[in-house]
Amino acid sequence: MEDTKVESDSASMIRFVKDGAAPRSHDESIRSGGGWNPSVLKVSLKGMTDQVIHALVEMINGGHAFHCSFIYATNNYLERRDLWAELGRFKSGIGDTSWMLLGDFNVTLSSDDSLGGLSTITRGMMEFRNCMEELEIEDVNSRGIFFTWIGKPHEDNGVLKKLDRVMGNSSLLANFPSCEYNIPPSWY
Repeated sequence: MEDTKVESDSASMIRFVKDGAAPRSHDESIRSGGGWNPSVLKVSLKGMTDQVIHALVEMINGGHAFHCSFIYATNNYLERRDLWAELGRFKSGIGDTSWMLLGDFNVTLSSDDSLGGLSTITRGMMEFRNCMEELEIEDVNSRGIFFTWIGKPHEDNGVLKKLDRVMGNSSLLANFPSCEYNIPPSWY
């Protein structure tokens, strides 16, 4: 599986791009699930760093608005500390409003998020768990494929991991009680 790249081509259009091929319009399929219909949703850029893009998502027909943070975390746990700090700053700025975080966190939460390889709890995993607790966020219900990354897929010691996830705070889950995401079998 290729890493997911985040591309922003304007303040109102943020797309997740898979395999280096960006769609030419909002009508095209976006394989990793970052597209939307602009006649239904208005997306406004609120800030960004090299690991996250923050946006406000508003329903055109009214309804609940929510903040959304599109994540593409670095592989290095020391550099991810900048992301955890940025997410804390963003949370303090939005208070208890609905907030969704989605993307490639490049770290698992627990040994249950891995199959194969070593089953140790790393410092990066502990820092991710601490960040989730401080932000008061949790995984959104999901369907489909559980593991989102394959390491060494053609070798005897291959590893499967859940690195990509969608998370939300209690306000998001209360305002969108049937919220879930699907990772289809074609993900790999």
